[in-house]
Amino acid sequence: MIISKESSVLDRVMTGIAVSVGSAALTGAFQIFKSMKLSTINVAEWDNSYNKVNKLVYSLCPDKYEKHKAPTTNNDFFELEEDSTYMIKLDKMNYLKVNASRENKDKIGYSPHRIKLSFLGKNRYENRVKFLKDTLKITDKSHINVTYLNDFDVSCDIIPHDFDNIVLNKEVKGRIVDGLTNWKNSEEWYKNHQLTHKIGVFLYGKPGTGKSTIAKAISCMFDNAPILTVNPDSIMKSVNSIIKMRKKYCGTIVVLIEDFDMYFKSREELEGIELAVDQKKQKDNNQNALFQLLDGVYSTSNTIYVATTNYKDRIDSALIRHGRFDIQEELNYFEKSEALECVKLLGYDEKVLNNLGLEYPVQPSYLQSKVMEFRSKLRCAN
Repeated sequence: MIISKESSVLDRVMTGIAVSVGSAALTGAFQIFKSMKLSTINVAEWDNSYNKVNKLVYSLCPDKYEKHKAPTTNNDFFELEEDSTYMIKLDKMNYLKVNASRENKDKIGYSPHRIKLSFLGKNRYENRVKFLKDTLKITDKSHINVTYLNDFDVSCDIIPHDFDNIVLNKEVKGRIVDGLTNWKNSEEWYKNHQLTHKIGVFLYGKPGTGKSTIAKAISCMFDNAPILTVNPDSIMKSVNSIIKMRKKYCGTIVVLIEDFDMYFKSREELEGIELAVDQKKQKDNNQNALFQLLDGVYSTSNTIYVATTNYKDRIDSALIRHGRFDIQEELNYFEKSEALECVKLLGYDEKVLNNLGLEYPVQPSYLQSKVMEFRSKLRCAN
């Protein structure tokens, strides 16, 4: 039997399945292969882009991916079964070979998954570049990518939370939104004056007032900008990761520095314990690197630096001056009107709020936990 379609021959030969074909078709297939050179992408499961690569491969041909998809408990995680191989026709005379395998066992005895993509055809390099560009589109409409800049750059996706869905004093919200909008629209001005297009946002107040939530809302303002969380134990490692991100990603990024006061006073110092000389030197080096990140040689363009603290009084005012942080806002507990607004956002009314037995002002995080407790009791009763 002679198979006349090039894609059918390619599919069978490239997947290693033995087929019986006529000499004319087989010769035609080898002529096609002879004109092709491989251009590959090879990604292991530990790589931050592993899931994104799998999702993109799925989008190219959902039916074929589903046939080889590994079962997962997380519907948002995509992975192919081990030893899966198949071909996708991209356009005329251009193909993508997809191969899933396992690597050799690592130091702890685990064999990580790997996906290898081989682009073939006249436009193989262009197709590979386009695929990589799509992979580097870190954000999407339904997720914010958050990376903790430790030794492994651990990454995860979180649900967006925009300013319309958080309760915040109207004046405070207005100043934050207006300040960031003005900064966004002033990129050309920064360029013309040879200034780095970056801005600092300093949020302070009691614990549980939603400082980290505002960082997510800021991300939403800028198309779900990726959030990079600085590691206090290794500022230079964090700086290096931020610079790497900036080299491959041209959109806005949010650099989150939580518990900002801890960068200038160690936990040991706060507890009255003396530091060794080498520890003090390391702390000084970290602080210097942090200053250079905020408004020095390590500052990157199109970057929003968000610092949070529960203890503003522990920080020297010179460290949080304007220029480093042009937007500075205090977050407070809720009065009853703000608590009611929060309860309404969660789908309840003033009657429910009155039944919670709260005292005002109330901690926002405590209010939310009380609403969740009420909801749980309501569901159990039904």
